[in-house]
Amino acid sequence: MTDNRRSVLSVRLALGALIVKEKKKILYEELLEDIRESPYNESQDLKTQIEGYKARYGHYPEAVCADKIYRTRENLR
Repeated sequence: MTDNRRSVLSVRLALGALIVKEKKKILYEELLEDIRESPYNESQDLKTQIEGYKARYGHYPEAVCADKIYRTRENLR
């Protein structure tokens, strides 16, 4: 990988992390902990995603279709 490509990738990763931090309204430390805990499992973010949908469109979605991994005790409340 060229140095220029590495620079672009670093900027994109940093910008993405900043956007996630601001959307979730969390500290950098909490963001890093989220990433460390489970970088590929977003099931703990389901409620946040649904609330984001409501904030954007003014109502909850008619239905939420998700894989079984999202059926955690916390998400079913």
